Amino acid sequence: FILLLPMAEGETKSYYSGDAINYKGDIYIGSTNMGGAEIFKFDGKRIIKTSHFRSPISQYGGGDDYYNIVLNEEGGRLYAYLVDGRWFYKYDVTNPSSPVLAGKEKDNSRDWFVGLEKYDNKIMTIGTKGVKIWNTDLQVIDAHKFNNKHYYNIQFSRSGDHIFQLDGKILKIINAGTREVAKEIDLLVREEHRRQIFSDDTERMFYIVDDQELLKFDYSGKLVKEFKHISHLGYDTAGVENGKQNGDLR
Repeated sequence: FILLLPMAEGETKSYYSGDAINYKGDIYIGSTNMGGAEIFKFDGKRIIKTSHFRSPISQYGGGDDYYNIVLNEEGGRLYAYLVDGRWFYKYDVTNPSSPVLAGKEKDNSRDWFVGLEKYDNKIMTIGTKGVKIWNTDLQVIDAHKFNNKHYYNIQFSRSGDHIFQLDGKILKIINAGTREVAKEIDLLVREEHRRQIFSDDTERMFYIVDDQELLKFDYSGKLVKEFKHISHLGYDTAGVENGKQNGDLR
């Protein structure tokens, strides 16, 4: 997402990645863009920063700060998952002004966690040695090995049955159960960077934007619709999963 927050003396800060969740009627937003983790609350009128905290190892100069954050509601409580490379953390942020560390894990294979995704109440860490699927008790329940220099360009469909891996100019659609590549799609890519996909399990479609068009495919990889945009670069798509809304170009 993209979030613009007014700061002191007329300055504005741009938050270009993170996560948001509707929890008990309020919107909570988490971001790691500005160093450490920040939690915001939108009460319907304004966005308020409720907390800011840093990775334990970065506080003492021993490593990097948080790379990414995912928010998840579990048993009526709100949790934030974070990674700082070596460690995978879980914080209870039910009281967002006082985050409490609920657990942390590292991988014995020396994986380096650089990203996070969420699907079907499971958390996915993206690292230098592939993708790991964790349950809410911070236990690995599945893993996928991928060779992709842009580790963050690996995403799951919302139900978790399909994997979308963008490697250079090739988008691969992978069956998560069999690990087989179902389809390879050539995209027009002038510049390699994170390129967020929006998948709609209700409609069984996904949207991706290359550096020429916004593209809509079904899960088999068949092109359904295309729309040329006016920019020479494309980045992310976002939308509402209901089988009717089109992807929004960002």
